[in-house]
Amino acid sequence: MNRIRTSFCKVLLITCCITSGQTKKISSIDHNEPYLLSKEEISQDFDSLVHFVENTHPKMTHTVNIADYVKAKQEIRQSLADMTTKEAWRLFSKLNPIFNDAHFGLMVPERNPDSLNINTYIEIIGNEVYAGPHQYSKKVKVFSIGNLEMQKFLEDARKIVRGESKELKNFVIQRRFSHYLDLFDVNPNSDPWVVLEEKIPIPTNWTQLSHSFSKKGKTKNLFEYKYLGKKKALLTIRTFDKAKLQEFEEFLEKCFETIFRKKIETLVIDVSENGGGARELSDKLLSYLTTTKYTPTSKITARVAKENINRLPHLKIGDTITLDFPQWTEPKNDKIFEGKIFVAINERTYSQALVFSYIVQDFNIGTLMGKETGGRSNQSAQVKKYILPNSGITVLSPLYIFYRPKHAKANRGVVPDIEVDLPLEKKSLKNIVSRQ
Repeated sequence: MNRIRTSFCKVLLITCCITSGQTKKISSIDHNEPYLLSKEEISQDFDSLVHFVENTHPKMTHTVNIADYVKAKQEIRQSLADMTTKEAWRLFSKLNPIFNDAHFGLMVPERNPDSLNINTYIEIIGNEVYAGPHQYSKKVKVFSIGNLEMQKFLEDARKIVRGESKELKNFVIQRRFSHYLDLFDVNPNSDPWVVLEEKIPIPTNWTQLSHSFSKKGKTKNLFEYKYLGKKKALLTIRTFDKAKLQEFEEFLEKCFETIFRKKIETLVIDVSENGGGARELSDKLLSYLTTTKYTPTSKITARVAKENINRLPHLKIGDTITLDFPQWTEPKNDKIFEGKIFVAINERTYSQALVFSYIVQDFNIGTLMGKETGGRSNQSAQVKKYILPNSGITVLSPLYIFYRPKHAKANRGVVPDIEVDLPLEKKSLKNIVSRQ
């Protein structure tokens, strides 16, 4: 068992990475074209999809109701016919809500990025779509695009989108908005092209809409520092993307120089918009917050695949294994913040940002505030990618389930210590942290 644990430690330093499955090479498919696949090709793709997910996921019952899955497979098989790649995706993606995991299921097909000319920032809140130039700028509600009403679009899209909750599905749609819109055959020649909320004096042409916003608002950076007054400060961390590691390290160094110089006593770290990334970034942040030894996991369940078979020589491909798997880290830094720490989370806090949040809670590093995360505390990880041989549709499945160190409540998300609505206005934020 110790040999297994040591071997795994070498590969699982990053919570969620993507590896590519082996498939026959296919040419790039333009999903905007009505490329017709035969029923035989569609059937072959569906068989490949089922074989991949059932032989890759370490424990489907972690998120999947098997009876619902079996029923959905039967219904999809009965609907197989000659169809386009868009039609195939819409059919196969009826499995996405059943998989019930943003790390598991069918990705939206790529499309020509210029075909819909949607060049403004899109934000989805509940059942409404808003548009603006930047994330922090003034936005207007969009009623319809290309004769497609946005409320109906969101209701239909969430039925076939990956994710554990409504808000996570909205987040997925928001990040690939034009790709999902394209799947619903939006009319690019409709007049007007965009219909906004009534009484908003903004041109309805999408390009004009974008230009009309061009000098308003401000860009929302991935990493931001804000002084709140009275020795309180706010760090907003919107990603733990590994590609941003150097930028993040420089940001933290500069911020904490300011924090120590200004003798900040209360620090709020907002990861409510953070969809995750790599452990290197969250560990770097934790190194400024604590000297406490911590681990992101207590145990794991793993599926043995060609990606990890060399580390498990006594097992064979297809086997699954569950083992105790702490990954202890001892933070080392010359200066540690010793004041009060609050971490803001909500339904969109996911993947490595979710791990960071429960480490803070499990090891008494700080206080969590906000809303329960949409993703589970015990979450899937190390996502493997597989491309279906005929349609080119991409399927994702995790190879691991990571179990939280201490306070996981069945399959629930990370539950905050203080429940409040986010985002918080500056005045509200100061009032909340002042009372703690």
